[in-house]
Amino acid sequence: MFLKKWFPIFYKLILVLIVINYYKKLNKPMPEGQPELNPNGMSTSPNITLV
Repeated sequence: MFLKKWFPIFYKLILVLIVINYYKKLNKPMPEGQPELNPNGMSTSPNITLV
């Protein structure tokens, strides 16, 4: 019961730690507050034609 209840929180924490470690290895700052590749945002680009 304990693991089933807390697993989503631990899973998200592990993902966050992986991302932080990735950017530390690249010696780059995390891109917080910057535009990112969001599929919904990409669909509004004038460079993409929807078919």
